Amino acid sequence: MASAFKLAPTPQWTLRYIQALLANGQTDKAFTTAESWLKEHPQSHGFRRQLADYYLNHGNYGRASRHYVRLADEEVADSETLNNLAWALHQTDDAQALEYAERAVASADNNINAIDTLAWILIDTGRDPRRGTELLRAVNDIPDALYPTMQYHLAVGLEKLGERRAAVNILSGIVNNNHRFTD
Repeated sequence: MASAFKLAPTPQWTLRYIQALLANGQTDKAFTTAESWLKEHPQSHGFRRQLADYYLNHGNYGRASRHYVRLADEEVADSETLNNLAWALHQTDDAQALEYAERAVASADNNINAIDTLAWILIDTGRDPRRGTELLRAVNDIPDALYPTMQYHLAVGLEKLGERRAAVNILSGIVNNNHRFTD
């Protein structure tokens, strides 16, 4: 694959090469290769988005944010990109997270992940736990098994609003059904 990448360093081959490096635990080489390629092709928005996603998935929120912000600034960011930017910024306690979360929901109000991110930022930061909880209640008909993290976020919001019994019921449901989630 490395030879194919060197012969034809297209965005697709470069991404495949980076995926192979990441799969083989060569994270530093993967990101160095990606950054070098992007430096030579700064207008490759799809590549930039994929690289930002890789950084996000590897917990490098600062670098992910940098690439997502560039996409947002160049007005090529869709709702999911804005949502990922909001999430990355929230992980670094950047106050701009709320702004991007609002933009993500405004650009696609049916994006459940964006709604969850916005709600969680409102709840977690204490900015407006009531609104965050209301947003999650509005999409609460989603099966728990699909979105246990959203259920967890709702439980935290309810607890912050003093609705401890409702929060415990939700958390009990998550635990009793052996749902796995990352929060």
